[in-house]
Amino acid sequence: SGSRQMERVSSDADWSFVGKKPFGVLLLALLLLPLMIIVGILCAPFVFEGFGYVRSWSLTLFIMALFFNGAHVFGLQRKVFSMGTRAIYIPFTLMIFFTCLIFMLLYAFASLLSLISVFDSLKYSIRLIITYVIILGLNISLTYVCARICILLFRASPNSKVLLLSTVVIEGEKAVRMDSMTSASGGQFTPAAGTPIGMPPV
Repeated sequence: SGSRQMERVSSDADWSFVGKKPFGVLLLALLLLPLMIIVGILCAPFVFEGFGYVRSWSLTLFIMALFFNGAHVFGLQRKVFSMGTRAIYIPFTLMIFFTCLIFMLLYAFASLLSLISVFDSLKYSIRLIITYVIILGLNISLTYVCARICILLFRASPNSKVLLLSTVVIEGEKAVRMDSMTSASGGQFTPAAGTPIGMPPV
């Protein structure tokens, strides 16, 4: 029944994931920082040119990070889904790497835009100055988080080949290469051969 499925999903949830270092904490930051940037922009007495874009891609990153965090809390990064006779595996780790790579560049630009806005706001109210100083700090922090995730995942990639991150799963404290994964129907799926390797937290 539907209630039993909900109970099963709840029992499978590992809420401690978001508190595990480094990956759990970094993915949680990837969720919270864009939301804080959106709130900061909405609370600004005046919105400088360009921050409409920052707000838009912050909303996009928030939704993606919500998806990534939810997937890892409920253990979906290890699951293989069946569609008819086909087995579908979602390479969350690879998706996270490229997402962070793109948004690292976007938020580096947003940090520069925020710095310019801080200087522009000096001609106006104290509240405006404080708001954009906070937004600047949030953008720099998010740039760092994205860069940190990219560096850690690159180091975890087998033979330093980024595309092989499709065979790696994030477990909160480390990234581990998987020989086989359990499908939703209980079967086994082998994404790649090789010995599982773990990356200790840094």
